[in-house]
Amino acid sequence: MNDVDPIAYGIHLEPNLETFKFFGRTKILIEASGSVNEIVLNALDLAVWGCKVALDGGQEACPFRVDPKREILKVYLPKKLKGPIELTVEYEGRIGEGMKGFYRSRYVKGGSAGYLAVTQFEESDARRAFPCFDHPVKKATFDVDMIIDEHLTAISNGPVIGEERLGEG
Repeated sequence: MNDVDPIAYGIHLEPNLETFKFFGRTKILIEASGSVNEIVLNALDLAVWGCKVALDGGQEACPFRVDPKREILKVYLPKKLKGPIELTVEYEGRIGEGMKGFYRSRYVKGGSAGYLAVTQFEESDARRAFPCFDHPVKKATFDVDMIIDEHLTAISNGPVIGEERLGEG
C-alpha cells in the first residue's frame, strides 16, 4: 500500500430506492512510485463483478480476491506496473440501514413514508460505497455521477457540473 497513492476517483452510482441496492463503477487513477503487481483497496459489503486495468490503449481484465474479514479487495495486475495506473472496478452494494457508507434514511411527509440515500464517509465507511484507499493519508479528488429516477434530486457538497435526462424516467 505504501508504493501506491490515489490521484483521482471517478465514481458512478446507480441507486435503487425500491430494492435498496446500487450498482457502482469506480475508476481510480493511481500513482505507483515503484513497480507493483497488485493493488490492495478497501471494500466492505460490496459484490465485486470485475476489475480492469488500462493497458496498451485498451482495458485488460484482472483477477481479484475479496477478503471480507480484512475488508480488502486485492487486484492482481497482468504485469508489474509503475507510474500512473488506471483501475476500474464494477460492483453492486446494499443501501444499508446503519449510518455508515451509503445508507438509507426514512422520512414521513404528508402521512406517507419515503426514503433517501445518504452517505457517511468517516474513515472506514467509504469502503461500503466504493472500493477505495479508505485512509485519511490517502487523499485524492473525486468526480461522482449518479443515475437516479427523474422525480428525485441528487444533492452534493460540491457544485453540479451537469445534468442530463436519459429518458425512460
